[in-house]
Amino acid sequence: TLRYFDSELQEILHRELENACRIAEVLGGSFSVSYSYDAPALRNEDVLTEIVRNSARSLLGESSIVEVPQAMGAEDFAFIADIMPSSFFLLGSSIEGSPRTLHSPNFDIDEKALPL
Repeated sequence: TLRYFDSELQEILHRELENACRIAEVLGGSFSVSYSYDAPALRNEDVLTEIVRNSARSLLGESSIVEVPQAMGAEDFAFIADIMPSSFFLLGSSIEGSPRTLHSPNFDIDEKALPL
């Protein structure tokens, strides 16, 4: 899996991976690389993200804003953000102390978050 935060790196990574595999040819072998393309890198539009941030601040207060570091997971929302200005954000709706997480058959949310 090749993952990246900037979709412009995709071509560079593919080229460099193939260059690294060429050692097989130097040693008398061969190689083959094939790619299946999954979700693109998720990129938030700055102006929309600031609108979301300001809205959360005004509705919930400054302490509601939590900056989350970038992660290398794949996100389906990236397909939308790839074709139109978008902002992906997390709405804290977990149930404190509950092991129920996203992408599990036991997923559940704290319904107090629904009015937002």
